[in-house]
Amino acid sequence: MLKEYNSDFLLTPCPTVLVTSRFNNFDNVVTISWTGIACSHPEYVTISINPKRYSFEMIKKTKKFCINIPSIDLLDKVDYCGSFSGNDVDKFKECNFNKTIIDDYVLIEECRFFILCDVEYVINLGSHYLFIAKVIKKFIRCEEKYDESIEIQDILNPIIYYRPYYYKLDMEKKGVYGYTKKNVK
Repeated sequence: MLKEYNSDFLLTPCPTVLVTSRFNNFDNVVTISWTGIACSHPEYVTISINPKRYSFEMIKKTKKFCINIPSIDLLDKVDYCGSFSGNDVDKFKECNFNKTIIDDYVLIEECRFFILCDVEYVINLGSHYLFIAKVIKKFIRCEEKYDESIEIQDILNPIIYYRPYYYKLDMEKKGVYGYTKKNVK
């Protein structure tokens, strides 16, 4: 039996990222859980932002943002950045984040992976606007020299949002893309 479901439940789990933007030499950071891959060749990503968010106008005006992927050890700061407005507080200062500026993109040094993005499309979907952005560059921060054979998941230790809770992503491998179809009868 199917029953219509009328709750806030959407697709889960969602990656949790810190999106940074810069306008008039002011830097802001916002926690976003509504993000995803839109295309792999060329690379495009999406973020959805409520227009009431302080970062909304900054990104809309500059057409630039950086996706910073935080690890689970930054959870308190990630939650703070999603709970307070850049209109009221300097979240970089309050969270004691260090930053690196690359061509007007702001990177949070405490994160491990960075995706620099240029917005190409903005679509009003109702409560949120969908920003579709082309990936310009990607950077990884690692203590040792990065080796392409190292799986990025083993370095990141990302945060997952399963409404309304945050989770650690357990990295037990259960399958490999393209392999499981050979075993389906």
